[in-house]
Amino acid sequence: MRYIGKADAAGRWYWVPARERIKLIQRSARLRLYADPLRRAYERGWLPTARLTLPEFLGIGAPKTGTTWLHHNLAAHPDLYLPDHKELHYFTGHRHRSLHWYARHFADAGQRMPGEITPGYAMLPTRDVRRLHALVPDARLMLLVRDPIQRAWSHAVMKLARELGRPVGDVSDDEFLAHFRGAHSLERGNYLQMIAKWRSVFPPEQLWIGSYDDIKEQPRRLLVEVFTHLGVTVDVDWDTFPHNEVIDRGVHGTADVFGKSSRPQVPERFIGPLESLLIPQIEQFAREYPHIGKRWLP
Repeated sequence: MRYIGKADAAGRWYWVPARERIKLIQRSARLRLYADPLRRAYERGWLPTARLTLPEFLGIGAPKTGTTWLHHNLAAHPDLYLPDHKELHYFTGHRHRSLHWYARHFADAGQRMPGEITPGYAMLPTRDVRRLHALVPDARLMLLVRDPIQRAWSHAVMKLARELGRPVGDVSDDEFLAHFRGAHSLERGNYLQMIAKWRSVFPPEQLWIGSYDDIKEQPRRLLVEVFTHLGVTVDVDWDTFPHNEVIDRGVHGTADVFGKSSRPQVPERFIGPLESLLIPQIEQFAREYPHIGKRWLP
């Protein structure tokens, strides 16, 4: 039997029988015939979105910066609603689906403010950010950033080890170095490019930027900033929030892991190559956002 690759709802790849994949492609094509014209009608204002429940806030990224932790803590707030499944990927991997499909994920929000977190949104091209803005122009946006060296290592471990079910020790140095140098990794740590792109479409005050370091050092203060940005109460029962937990995202749909981290530290032998790649980027970010970026400088 022949097998080909398929992405799950979170955008992660696995192998399926070719016959099954062909059926899925045919079904996707049928959905696209319906969804694309209808979505464009909503994007261009020809159809009103007022009767749909769409997100009022979005966590747009960046990947490997603590967005799973943020998802669980926002979901604990009594005034906020997030779908159980983090990373809906509607504006990335599921644009063939209808806007009604997306809205159904927020149908149970009631009086709570609906929203979702998909770190891949940070990588959307400008034209798709404009399309997103056409649907949710008033959405409050959140971007977490992390020391690019630490982020690159965490991203490589996820892609080369965890998602493939391999111990980190089985991944060769050449594989790690190739991943660090690849555009897939470098673009996901280019925070200034992300910020400029989103602020070229959304008003600057709609984008909140926070640091992964504060998740470790002052998680309550960071959450108070987020709640204030979203316009919800900061008078909460902190005992109901997992703000002091380390939360690892599960692999391929498995449950998230609370209370421990499976991420090894960056090996010393990779520090030099990563600094050569990323120090110019870190220095530029530190000049524009010194309260965050100066902590990353060597």
